[in-house]
Amino acid sequence: MKRKNIRRAWLLSVATVLVLVCPRSSQAVQPYGTTVIRDPGGCKVYVIVQIAVIDNSTEPDSVNASYNRVKTALERCFNVSCSIPCARPPACPIIVTVDVKKWDDIPALDRDKYHQVHMVEPKYFPRGSYSYGVYPPNGPGGQAVLWRVPNHRNAYGHEVLHLCGLEDEYCARNINPWEVEPVCDHGPDPCDSEEPTVQKPRTCKSCYGYANDIMGALDNNLSCSNIERIVKAAQEFVCPEWPCCPAPPPPCSDGIDNDGDGCADYPCDTGCESATDTSEEGGSCCDGGGAVTPRGLVVMAMLLLATGVWMLLRPRVMS
Repeated sequence: MKRKNIRRAWLLSVATVLVLVCPRSSQAVQPYGTTVIRDPGGCKVYVIVQIAVIDNSTEPDSVNASYNRVKTALERCFNVSCSIPCARPPACPIIVTVDVKKWDDIPALDRDKYHQVHMVEPKYFPRGSYSYGVYPPNGPGGQAVLWRVPNHRNAYGHEVLHLCGLEDEYCARNINPWEVEPVCDHGPDPCDSEEPTVQKPRTCKSCYGYANDIMGALDNNLSCSNIERIVKAAQEFVCPEWPCCPAPPPPCSDGIDNDGDGCADYPCDTGCESATDTSEEGGSCCDGGGAVTPRGLVVMAMLLLATGVWMLLRPRVMS
């Protein structure tokens, strides 16, 4: 287990360097189907999902259509700007990239690093899409899923979130007992209040608290709360105060006249004992009524220089 963790940490370190060195137009292949990494500076988090589209049709037009449909849907779905809050601005941005490729365009050595999406026609797959489980980020790629063509506009985004570690947040009941349906595992299950009938063979409801979440209902768009849950699952949901959002300078070195006496900061405001003092109160301006003027600064510099020269050249008394 220890060797596996060391190897995973090494792969993530290499992936981080590749993400930053390689141009975004030629994104380097990441080690996992869903990779969450932080830049060396610590202030940006990258979420990179690699999808390989597989269409078993022998018609080239069908393959291209499936690829374009998935790529367009996922680019629209994941077009969000999210960040990790900090104690003060700025926050740490989360950069989300969904890399969609045709299976045949991926080098053989890289294929096991992509989630494999098999596109299935409705006649073979009458309802929805299916993922064979939920896979946390920074886990092995190559997870196989079945997606129906066509599908709800947000269905592919919903299924990709399963490949990023998010669970379904809806329940369903089916009149066919062999159908395995999701249940709500936190709080009461809203589907318990309605049993399926011949007229309505399947009931489906959002879990409590997820009525506006894409994992609870496909009519909702993907939101930053989904992206945040992915980053939290990778234990990267933190924005270091230093260097990402450092503390503001103290009042005696912030360039602001905080006490309104007409001058700002040390040494102009005599209320400041040093540049790190936290208050300008109780002093006055060093030039008698305002901030030190450029001419005053020149005079002060000349006086300091003259004093230094005198100290160097003064006669020394031999003892």
